[in-house]
Amino acid sequence: MPQEIIIFLPASLQLNVTGTPPPSRRSRITCLDVYLKYYQCFRRTKKDMEDNNEKPFECSESFIFGKFETFKKRCEQIVYVLETTVKYSILQSSTIEGIDVFAEKFKQFFKTISSQKYDALNHRLPYFENDFNTFKQNVVDTEWELEEFVGASLDKMSDVDNILRLLKRCLKAHVTCHCTITEFAF
Repeated sequence: MPQEIIIFLPASLQLNVTGTPPPSRRSRITCLDVYLKYYQCFRRTKKDMEDNNEKPFECSESFIFGKFETFKKRCEQIVYVLETTVKYSILQSSTIEGIDVFAEKFKQFFKTISSQKYDALNHRLPYFENDFNTFKQNVVDTEWELEEFVGASLDKMSDVDNILRLLKRCLKAHVTCHCTITEFAF
């Protein structure tokens, strides 16, 4: 079963989202929860063997499930990159003045991490981990800048209709401005 997972995941978690629909929630849960299901099955079988006075497995539980946990963590990181990229890809089609700068930043973050020549699933090499941490920090910084941009844009407006229109457009583009969004009711 673990070999099937390793064969299945590289094809389904490729760092390429252009022109492909986001992975379904069900397939992500299936892939990322396999570890837990496999571990539960292992524990149940081990207990049944002990209850029936059978010879226990001759393998290192921590070795097997430690490797599985590491693999699961890497898959979650790749899914985070994909979901973040898909989330902010809508900014490219937004007509909010000045937001194209942020759309380009998010696009560049993805391009940087996805154009690397190493295997992202190879957890023994530190390259992806370093690039992932950089990607994550860049996203956090740019989300903050984007929120500041929306706040500054709202501050410049004096007409309530224009403010509400901008807030609705930001919500449609999945951009939030926590400092101002609660001040207005739709």
